[in-house]
Amino acid sequence: MSPPIVYHASTKYLRCVKCLLILGCLFTIFIPIRLKAQSAGIPITVDSLRALLARQKNDSIRAEYHFEIAQAYYYDNKDSAAYHIRQPMHIAQRTNHKNGWGMAHYYKSWFLKASGKFPQALLHIDTALNFFYDTKDTFHIALCLSDFGLCHWRLGHFDKSMSAYTKILSFENTPILKNSKLRATINSALIYEEQFRPLEAEAGYKKALVLAQDLNDEYGKLIIYSNLSSIYRHRKDFKTSVDFSHKSIALAKKIEKIPEEIRATSNLGATYTQMKLYDSAFYYLLTAYEMAERNN
Repeated sequence: MSPPIVYHASTKYLRCVKCLLILGCLFTIFIPIRLKAQSAGIPITVDSLRALLARQKNDSIRAEYHFEIAQAYYYDNKDSAAYHIRQPMHIAQRTNHKNGWGMAHYYKSWFLKASGKFPQALLHIDTALNFFYDTKDTFHIALCLSDFGLCHWRLGHFDKSMSAYTKILSFENTPILKNSKLRATINSALIYEEQFRPLEAEAGYKKALVLAQDLNDEYGKLIIYSNLSSIYRHRKDFKTSVDFSHKSIALAKKIEKIPEEIRATSNLGATYTQMKLYDSAFYYLLTAYEMAERNN
C-alpha cells in the first residue's frame, strides 16, 4: 500500500499518476517483511500480518509489522491505521532506542504525508533525521531525505527539495543506497520538468536509467521511459518519443502495470495527434480509453 508529480501542458490526471509512480517506489524498502511471509507460504493479508506480529518478539520487527498493517488499513479503516501507526512510538518509549525513535517518527510522518499534512509530516521527518544522524544510519537518513524532498516538493518548495535530493546523491556509492539514489535522481529530473528545464530533465532521466538498469529495476525503467517520451514529444522529437512510448507499453505489459500501460498508450496517441497521423492517434487514444473503462 502506498499513498500519494511533466510539463504543465499535461493533464491533472497525468500529474497524479506521476505522484503515484514515485511514491510507489518509496515503500519497496518494506518488501523483506512480505518476502518472509511469502517464503513461509503465508498469504499477505492484514490477518496474516497480525498473526505474524503476535508471534514476533523482536521490537524493531514488531514496529515494522505495525507499519505494514497501518498501510494495509489506511484507505479502508483510518482508526485502525492510526492505532497501528502509534505502536512504534510506544515501542520506542519502552526501549528508548535511538533508531527505534527515528523509525517511529518516520512512520508517523508517512501517515501524515499520506493524509496530505505535509508541514506536520516534515516536523516528524526532522526529528527522525536527528536520531539517524546521531546513530550515523546513512540508509535511513537517505530515506528521510527522500521524504523531506517530496513533502517540500508538494508544498512548492523546489529549492529545498533539490537540496535534499542533492544530499542523497552526494553519499558514498554503496549497494544499500542504490534505490535511494535512483529515487532522488528521478525526482530531481521531475522537478526540472516542473520548472520547464527539459535539457536538465533529460540528462537526469538518462542518469536514472543507468541506475535502474544496474538495479534491474523494471518499474523504475518504466517511469523513466514514460517521462522521456513526454519530454521528446514536447521538444517535437516525435520519432524518439514514439520509441520510448513503445518501450513503456511493452514493459508495462511485461510487469503487469495497467495504469502505466494506459498512460503510455494515451501518450502515444497524443504524440501521433501532434504528428497529424490521426488514424494512429485515434487507435491508441481509443485503446487507452477502453483499457481505463475496463479497469475502472
